[in-house]
Amino acid sequence: MNLHNIAMVAADTSRTRLYLMELIKNKLLPNHILLLLSNEEGLLPGQKKRDSESGLIDLIKSVGINYNIAPNSDINSDQVVEKIEGMSEKVIIFSGYGGVLLKNKTLETGKNFLHIHDAGQWIFIIRCRLLETHARIHTAGRVQMRQRI
Repeated sequence: MNLHNIAMVAADTSRTRLYLMELIKNKLLPNHILLLLSNEEGLLPGQKKRDSESGLIDLIKSVGINYNIAPNSDINSDQVVEKIEGMSEKVIIFSGYGGVLLKNKTLETGKNFLHIHDAGQWIFIIRCRLLETHARIHTAGRVQMRQRI
């Protein structure tokens, strides 16, 4: 299932790869992924090795998710914030490099950021959001959901 209103901003880390594999396994594909790839010589926090071109991108291509590579690896840079603002999706799953915090200018893009350290929790929250949307659309009123996010 393609989640038309959900995108992902993803750093090249083993955690991102695991989260993405969990989303794929549960058939919850983000509509779009903005990749934060490191061009630096050293590894960034959360990276065990650098194999972006063969690993993460191949995984994304294998399931047909649209993606772009960000102009740099800093989610808080003006260039990346501009890309995020231009995304049509309202919810952004964020899987960044270790220790990176979203700054005000990133949080003020009008997007709802979802960042959790357990992929299982992501799946639960995404499924709840889908059920909630379905409940709002369902006119019979038999399903009532409360927003917990």
